[in-house]
Amino acid sequence: RPAALVVDEGVEGQRRALEVKAPVHVGESLVTGADSKMQVRFMDNTVLAIGPQASVRLDDFFFAEGQQGSIGLHFAKGLARVVSGKIVQQNPEAMRLSSPLAFLGIRGTTTIHDVAQSKETHAVEFLTTGHSVVLTGLDGHSVAFDRPMTAVDLRSGQATPRVPRALTPAELNRVHLLTVANRFTELAAMGNIAVGESGFV
Repeated sequence: RPAALVVDEGVEGQRRALEVKAPVHVGESLVTGADSKMQVRFMDNTVLAIGPQASVRLDDFFFAEGQQGSIGLHFAKGLARVVSGKIVQQNPEAMRLSSPLAFLGIRGTTTIHDVAQSKETHAVEFLTTGHSVVLTGLDGHSVAFDRPMTAVDLRSGQATPRVPRALTPAELNRVHLLTVANRFTELAAMGNIAVGESGFV
């Protein structure tokens, strides 16, 4: 099985191996195997790093110089890390992240997302001065991250925490170990398609 796959959610789960210069379209999911990891750099320099056995769907992507862009990612499972790029610099409201248990508004930061079947952890590793991250749970309650190195744990059927907890050094080390790619290849740009560098082992 290929180390990394692209799955078209709209065509009966059609799968193809992720290759050099291969485009990634809105509506497709990036999927990694048990011993693989992937890093994608979008045209606006947003960076998405994905750990083993993960799945992240590209819900929205538009970027053109001089125009207002947008980006949307859905974390279906596994570990992922996002470093926001020019789209968020130009318009902090333009990035939308989601998971089975939460919706997140991003305002210039580096975030971490660890999604399991009944438990999720969402964290802020780096936070640009004057910016914030707001997480809204399925119960409608929101929690604001106003400091870096903080996290929120969500469990299916339980209330959304009111305040973030500290992100531990061990948790951060695990994220970096599992999501940083060892080698890089380039993906092609086509219109509003995501583009960048993908590395996997």
